[in-house]
Amino acid sequence: MNYITNHGVELPDPAVCFDDEGYEPSNNDIPKTYEVLSRAIRELDINSFSLGINSLYTSVKPTVTVQNQLKSALVGFTLRQQSNNISYDGPKQFKELGYYDTIIDTDSLLACLEKDIVELKSLEPIRNTRMQDRMLTIPLSHKAFNILNDVYSKLKLLPQPYSITNINLHVSDKDDTFNEYFQNDQKHKPKNDLYTLHIDPKYTYIKTIIYLNTVQRGNGPFAYIPESHRWKFDDVEMLFCKSNQLVNTLSTVEQRKINAGLPLWARKNSYFSRQFKNNTSLSEHLYKKLKHFTSDKSNFILFEPNFGWHRGTHVQTGERIALQIILKPNGNK
Repeated sequence: MNYITNHGVELPDPAVCFDDEGYEPSNNDIPKTYEVLSRAIRELDINSFSLGINSLYTSVKPTVTVQNQLKSALVGFTLRQQSNNISYDGPKQFKELGYYDTIIDTDSLLACLEKDIVELKSLEPIRNTRMQDRMLTIPLSHKAFNILNDVYSKLKLLPQPYSITNINLHVSDKDDTFNEYFQNDQKHKPKNDLYTLHIDPKYTYIKTIIYLNTVQRGNGPFAYIPESHRWKFDDVEMLFCKSNQLVNTLSTVEQRKINAGLPLWARKNSYFSRQFKNNTSLSEHLYKKLKHFTSDKSNFILFEPNFGWHRGTHVQTGERIALQIILKPNGNK
């Protein structure tokens, strides 16, 4: 990987991003524990990493929330360890920019998914959860798998050891709430310019968005920051940043208060969204870099989600009907 180190982006500190009152962020960076964890990551040593996690737990105020966060960090380390020597050998554009986009013929997909789309639209949306408000998981026996395997094969987008493992059908509208899950007590506030911006907490997944209807800027298009999958950050900080998203540490003032008691390198969270306030030089810098994909230019966007900064923008008018395809290495759960 040809990493970019001079990207000028700093991961936000959630302890100072939400205008909370009643707590101060910890200034104790516990350098000895940090060094143990950093060395363990470099050497892929789970035993040393576990010792570092235990050391961190004894250095902060013990709570069930912190315990869950540190357990999640252990899961994150395992995922990172398992991803060693696994890489997706995509096309040149994907390797350089983090995405590959094109236009495909979706007629056969629409035909075989017609009943599923009608069914999904008829269902009452499930609000205020981590998942999409209207989402249908397509079974492996569905004809859509055969069609998509053919599409990916013709585009040469299924290099070993990757295969299509999940197909999710989404219907999104202006009333969607799932994007508020990670910062739930902020939903009464206006949406900021970088609302929903994040990176995924996994390490080896590759995803694709396929639009099944016309998607323009007002219909909630997918957006990605080109080259951001190659941005290099501190290894310890990034591991915690990703694993903290797994347990959701920012939904209430109480959660954020507990999270703020951790060292700076252990309290960041990769569901950035409202952490980036409008009218700052960094938020404006990031917003200018975002590429929004509309269906007149691209209806098939394959992208690196594990480190690439991306978002599904909020629907302002109409609806977005789309497939989210997940590719995983064989045997990866």
